[in-house]
Amino acid sequence: DATMTGSFVQLKSGVPELSFDIDCDRLLASDRLVENLRGDMRISEDGATLVIPALRGDIADGAVTLKMEMSIDSDEPSRLSDEEAWWAELLIANADLVRLFGGENALNGESGLDEASASFDTSQIEGRVYMSLFLGGDFQDKYARRGQGQIQITDAVLGDAPVVMGIQQLLHLTVPTLSRPDFVDVRYHIDGDQIVLSDILIESGLGDYAVFTLLGEGTYDWENSTIDAVLFPRGGVRLVNDIIGMVQNHLYAVGISGPIVDPEVDLVPFPGLR
Repeated sequence: DATMTGSFVQLKSGVPELSFDIDCDRLLASDRLVENLRGDMRISEDGATLVIPALRGDIADGAVTLKMEMSIDSDEPSRLSDEEAWWAELLIANADLVRLFGGENALNGESGLDEASASFDTSQIEGRVYMSLFLGGDFQDKYARRGQGQIQITDAVLGDAPVVMGIQQLLHLTVPTLSRPDFVDVRYHIDGDQIVLSDILIESGLGDYAVFTLLGEGTYDWENSTIDAVLFPRGGVRLVNDIIGMVQNHLYAVGISGPIVDPEVDLVPFPGLR
């Protein structure tokens, strides 16, 4: 549901002029509801680029901002240029975890996940999401895409999520807060159609103190919603734990693989040989 107003002037000679304002009350983007979206669009002074300086709106009780540029044919602005290059920057702040990743179904009290594969109670999941993504590429070649970003989940309550319970059972942990990690930080980069999780941090805290930590890396398959990662456990005493961890990293780790909503969790012996 949107109103778009603007003007376009194409003279016989010279750079075309575009002034375009977007006022959108409701927008569905990949089943995510975006509301109160406002922004504008224009052609760069040299006529070679279509520019969206900033689209801003509300998503999942948080805020979203999108900036984007794409190359166009300066002689025919309605067409992409031969380069067909583009880049985009997406920022999301303070969004509700379930509504953001559960999609539109979460608005109706549903999980938004495949109930056949989601064997846990999503009502026990909470958190606020902060996310950044910078991505660029070529419209004709998905393997030319390159990008990087970061996802943080704060004030998290992950309840009885299978991956957390699996790790707890696997390591025979009795730390009560492990069943409710309260902070997640994932840094990633994109190479073609592959998403590489270069730095994974999951913490269970007690006040300002990290009782238990998992560090790791892996890959994520966006098309199939599957993950393949290795995590290394750490205790709360940082200096001692880092020393022990140097040895422990070569002995065992926690492997996570399969559908993101319910992956398999197992022990990986000698992960350096993996």
